[in-house]
This record gives sequence, C-alpha cells and structure tokens, in this order.
Amino acid sequence: MTVIISRVFLITILVGLTAIITSSQVKKSQPKPAPTPAPKVKTFSGGGCSHVQAFEYDRVTYQNTVSDTDFAKIPKWSPDRGEPAMSFGKVTRISRKYLQSLKLDDEPERLESITIHRFCGENWVYGITFAHQGPEKVVTIAPGELRVLGKYFYLFLRPDGVAIKPTERSRLKTIE
Repeated sequence: MTVIISRVFLITILVGLTAIITSSQVKKSQPKPAPTPAPKVKTFSGGGCSHVQAFEYDRVTYQNTVSDTDFAKIPKWSPDRGEPAMSFGKVTRISRKYLQSLKLDDEPERLESITIHRFCGENWVYGITFAHQGPEKVVTIAPGELRVLGKYFYLFLRPDGVAIKPTERSRLKTIE
C-alpha cells in the first residue's frame, strides 16, 4: 500500500510540474507589444504652386508649407544656367542657425541631407534634413501600446537664404 501511495504521489507531482512548465512556456512565448513606428513624411502638393510636407519629430507633428507667395519671392534658376544660388556650406550654416532659433525640446545634431527641389517650372527650394543621433526613443501612448518617435527634422530654405518656418500641427500625448 505504501508503494501504491508513493507511485500515485510521484505521478501527481510530475503532472503538476508539467503543468507549471507548460504554462510558463506559454507566457514566455506571448509576444510583447511591438512599438508602432513614427509616421512617415507625408508630402503632397496643394492648389496652384504650393507644396505641403508633414512630419513627426520627437512628440510633435510639424508641417512645412511653401506657398504661392514664397514662390513669387524665389529667384528663378535652372541647372542648365550654372550653379544654384547658395553653396551647400552656406545652406548648412543658415539652416543650423535657424534650427537653433526654433528652440526644440531635443534638437537634432547631425546634418543628414541637403537636396534641391523643383516646384512649378523654375522655382527651387533647398530641402534640409537633420537627424537626432541618439538611440530611437520609444514612449507609451496607451496601456500596452508603444510608439517610436520620429528622429528626423525637415526644413525648407529659399535660394535667397530665408527659411520657411515649419508650423506645429499637434503633439503626441503619452503616458509614462
């Protein structure tokens, strides 16, 4: 009788251990919520010769708008007629100074790219991209919902050296 009780006892313990191990493996295999990536840059043309670009940097959504009045002030240039109005060195200096004047919470440090954009015929603007050098920031926007913050900041600069100010559209609400 003692032997039968011992076997029953051992079987009960083994069944219990198997159940514990199986449940812990199920918990480990459940995926953690994946961070939602920051929205991509949205670019679209407005009516006439206007251009709008929306982007997210840190916790803020911004919008760059090059309007018809900006185009009226932009000197005409063509790649067939020589060099652009400003060198990339001058574009870099002006855009860095302007970026500092915006007093962002977390200013991007690295110049990522400078491009020249054509709009409506002979109208051109410089597009400058700055990047935050640190690791990607992940915040909680709702229980169990994570979001990767945007790390690129975009500016437009007219060929006469005037920066086109991005406007703040919205702020991301987080819980922490």
